[in-house]
Amino acid sequence: MVHRCRQHLLSGLTALFLLTTLTGVLQSSAGVAHAASTITVEPSLQYQTLQGWGTSLAWWANIIGGWSDSQRTSLANALYDTTDGIGLNAARYNFGADGPGNVCHNQMKEGRNVPSFEPTQGNYVWTNDANQLWFAQAAQARGANIFEGFVNSAPAWMLDNSCTAGGAGGAENLNSAHYNDFATYMATIAQHFHDSFGITLQTIAPFNEPSGTWWTSGGSQEGMAVSKGTQNTIIPLVASALAQNGAAAYTAVSSSDDNTVTEAVNDYNSYASSTKSAMAQWNTHSYGGSDADRNNAYANIGQGDGKRLWMSEWGIGSQGSPINAALALSHQILDDEQHLHPVTWVGWQAVNEAGATDPDDVWGLAYRDSNNTISYPARYYAMGNYSKFLRPGYTMIGNSDANTFTAYNASTHSLVIVATNSSTSSASTTYNLANFSSVGSIATPYQTSASENLAQLADVSIANKTFSSSLPAQSITTFVIPNVTYANTNSGYYEIVNSNSGQLLDVAGGSTTAGANVIQWTNNGGSNQQWSLVPANGYEQLVNRNSSLQLDVSNASTTAGANVIQWTSNGGANQQWSLVAVAGGAYEIVNRHSRMVLDVSGGSTTAGASVIQWTNNGGTNQQWSLVPV
Repeated sequence: MVHRCRQHLLSGLTALFLLTTLTGVLQSSAGVAHAASTITVEPSLQYQTLQGWGTSLAWWANIIGGWSDSQRTSLANALYDTTDGIGLNAARYNFGADGPGNVCHNQMKEGRNVPSFEPTQGNYVWTNDANQLWFAQAAQARGANIFEGFVNSAPAWMLDNSCTAGGAGGAENLNSAHYNDFATYMATIAQHFHDSFGITLQTIAPFNEPSGTWWTSGGSQEGMAVSKGTQNTIIPLVASALAQNGAAAYTAVSSSDDNTVTEAVNDYNSYASSTKSAMAQWNTHSYGGSDADRNNAYANIGQGDGKRLWMSEWGIGSQGSPINAALALSHQILDDEQHLHPVTWVGWQAVNEAGATDPDDVWGLAYRDSNNTISYPARYYAMGNYSKFLRPGYTMIGNSDANTFTAYNASTHSLVIVATNSSTSSASTTYNLANFSSVGSIATPYQTSASENLAQLADVSIANKTFSSSLPAQSITTFVIPNVTYANTNSGYYEIVNSNSGQLLDVAGGSTTAGANVIQWTNNGGSNQQWSLVPANGYEQLVNRNSSLQLDVSNASTTAGANVIQWTSNGGANQQWSLVAVAGGAYEIVNRHSRMVLDVSGGSTTAGASVIQWTNNGGTNQQWSLVPV
């Protein structure tokens, strides 16, 4: 959650960018029929296994949890029920900071004074925060199964100035004498939630946007700045407190929940190795940061360090119309899921604050007007295009289009495709499912547009593992396809084409000998230029069709410039690779062991140039496209 003044600035800039981009799209596409396109789904490219979708419970649950039972039950059904609602299954519970010593109590806006479970030192009051707790338990009763506790501010009595809005001038406010008290406080809540409330918190996030300079004593919401050094101290203390009271058996630590992906990466990179070991999950908000930041976080923090990744907060200001707000939400999900690959994607609030003058922002999924009437605009249904169908256990898989999300569930043999068309023209699209072993005969579409709210449409026939559909202008369409099977074998092959040179990844001279050099070469149709992708521990092994040997960093080197060769399979991490999506449908191919990327030496465009590993620099000589053979 961003401080309101800054929130308006960020959302305004983002909205300007989005509207400028959209204007360019409209100018180029208005009145022009789109040429038919074919999107190929690649089940061999496997990324994160989804845990779920949700929002935080701040601040709306603190307010609406106190409404009549019929009002709050209706909302709970709409949010969490898988049949009558959109099936959100993740919720972030805000540990409140308000107590009798909070000198900033009277300046907070509605709902933002969240009662603390420890309002005074050593005095736990478990009847506090009943409104928010009602919604957490209602969510669980309807199927929600992923809960995280998070802190905006420590309780007032732990703070230097007893003000839960922040320190003077944005200074750090948590008194160092209370670091251990702060850790014990969170661990005690985790234990009580599990033992008495029947809610298991998968993780606890001790900070919220800790790098923010907006957490000042004049603010209107709970918050506190936390330096990187203090983060580095507190994370192990929280892990230790969880271990001491036994809650570590079911609750772990997440961090840092900073405002942008860039800041959250910088926080993590500043941590000592022992601090990193003390946390199981890396959280980021998505109010900023480049796709390069997302790619690097996925490769280094997720794949390299084995941390579970969450996108734990996002929202945006006015988008001008209900469907534009829905499209903005969908595109943010696409950007995060295709680059960062979070297992859980969490929006800011489920319902906007009272008095919101613009119903077309995305500060809530549902819209609450000045009369406390709740309605469900297109953005709510757009979230349902994902949350209702992409259930826990689905694995995100690759495809050839940036506007398409694809995921497969091997247990239920189901494929889900979510297609977003932001243009003002319809788009004729063919989906190529030839890389699956078998495919069912129908795809069932569910569509959100300016005139449709997650409407189930007539089934689309599938023949010869392909189907076609016309995607309406400004629409989000989910296709659910049953009876899909995929065998994790190396029967499908690809040519791997360098974006800079246009040449192929090639085993020199067509050799079948272990240790042969891997180069780039002009396409000649040879099987030494064809590779299969074999899933291995969340990574891919790249196996040459001609030799049956694997792409390998020579001698398991971690040095930039080390040669890439083919070698007999030995299970080594230097033979395992992550494919990280970049612009234009290409991938960076990142080695698990060294965390360096597959690179054509010197950016050469000459046939025969060596392929090496090198530090990621964003060059097109480090980007590769997969072309099915």
